[in-house]
Amino acid sequence: EFIDNAIVVENELFIDIFTLSIVNSDFKDSSKNIVYFYPITYDFGSNSDIYVDEEYSRYHALYKQYQIKLLKLYGYSKEEARTISRELDDFFIDIASSSKTSKDLSDVDSLYNVVNKKELQDIYTNIDIEKYLNKMGIGNEEYFSVVDIENYKKMNSYLTNDNLDLLKNYVLIKILENYSGYTS
Repeated sequence: EFIDNAIVVENELFIDIFTLSIVNSDFKDSSKNIVYFYPITYDFGSNSDIYVDEEYSRYHALYKQYQIKLLKLYGYSKEEARTISRELDDFFIDIASSSKTSKDLSDVDSLYNVVNKKELQDIYTNIDIEKYLNKMGIGNEEYFSVVDIENYKKMNSYLTNDNLDLLKNYVLIKILENYSGYTS
């Protein structure tokens, strides 16, 4: 149920939960388009550098403070907000440690990892890929480029019942962060 609902959030609110999919020209054949699955983004659309590169430690700390503030405004106590923020931070650090850095992502060749639906299902074993692609309106596509396969494999490892509360908080904070600009 969680995955089905997260797919709705991803599709209808345009928030990357499991993937950030973009249709673009095929890097190897510009006469065709292909769906690129970019790495999930972290707090406020940031990339893995915030969590793995010490140069960004100040930004990382500011993200955590803002996340706690959002959760408090949403109705959580200060202690609950800190606990959720710590758990999400550990989650993001773990995924980021398996992800490409912005330097890696600047190498066009590293972005081009074409897979078919079966191979995509092998990466995201905990999601019904056929159902997911159909909900995203790209079910008729044959091939996809998964920009950061390890990022997706690590995310997939979290998609279990044991992590349900963490995943719910992950979706909640993504919604709060994405729409906080529209609130008072």
